[in-house]
Amino acid sequence: AESDVQFPEMVPKEMCQIACRRCKANNLLPTSPALVPNNPVAVVFGKADYRLSFDIEPTGAIGNWASILHFTTGNNCCGFGQRSPGIWFFPDNTRLHVRIGDSNDGNWGVDSDA
Repeated sequence: AESDVQFPEMVPKEMCQIACRRCKANNLLPTSPALVPNNPVAVVFGKADYRLSFDIEPTGAIGNWASILHFTTGNNCCGFGQRSPGIWFFPDNTRLHVRIGDSNDGNWGVDSDA
């Protein structure tokens, strides 16, 4: 079942690749995973050059920062790789706070106007 698929936070690269191939082959990867704060959905090993795209339709705003996506090497901020990328909604609205970081500034990024 979809809820049985779990990827622990720290998994050796070889094991993650085997688990991902097995899940894809058996259609076990959730299409809409249950999101729980501080509980990784999967371990991803990326490259320095990548393209990320997704659609999101906010239905409202909350009073705190709202994490949409956060790829990290460990902590929240602001070392190199800790926001690669990180995308949030600002508190109380749906303005985007997008961070990618670089070797000079781990919190480098842009904010949307609206």
